[in-house]
Amino acid sequence: MATQIFDNDFLHTHPIYQNVHSTLVDVSNRDYAMAPFDKRIECLDMDDYEAHYVQNGANDSTMDAVIGIANYDNNHKSDSSLLMVELRLGYQSAKNITALSLNNKVKHTMTLLNAAEFPISQDAIFVFKAEACQQAKHKLDALGHSNTSRRKWIVMSPDIFGKAYMAKEDIPYVPLHDYKAVLANFCRLIDSHLWDEVEKDFETWGVNHH
Repeated sequence: MATQIFDNDFLHTHPIYQNVHSTLVDVSNRDYAMAPFDKRIECLDMDDYEAHYVQNGANDSTMDAVIGIANYDNNHKSDSSLLMVELRLGYQSAKNITALSLNNKVKHTMTLLNAAEFPISQDAIFVFKAEACQQAKHKLDALGHSNTSRRKWIVMSPDIFGKAYMAKEDIPYVPLHDYKAVLANFCRLIDSHLWDEVEKDFETWGVNHH
């Protein structure tokens, strides 16, 4: 299964990046004076975009930020998309959250991002402090039957978020082929006189044995 990474390069391709680019740390600091995120994660500041570039905009009608993400498997990046993120780090309780508010935030953000042109993740992330996550998960699950946003509402703590979307540079290099294991298996086949299997190995590695 592919690991997911944050993908700043893909984020840079969105046309509003030049106007409202920021970092998740800066967006978090603005509202909560806390920034439990990787400083390297760039984002679109959707509140800024709503306030300054949308006619009659209101900064409570969008998700807070949008980051780029991608799958990363065997040192290869694929399936880049945009991920909507709402920061609720100051919330002690989730009881006042409504389905209408969540639906409006997700749908409006997707409209601003031009979802027809840019792939947007099927997940919409809501980041709560760790101690509020359990209640928030129960609340959002209970509201699930009213979710018309066509995106899955996911609750995460900052710590879980950091583990879910890592930097490519922080993922250990995984060689496509473990050459020591291949050599050991090749020797085993020869010792066992399994010549058909030896021939298959030759073909796999493109060795001309004629």
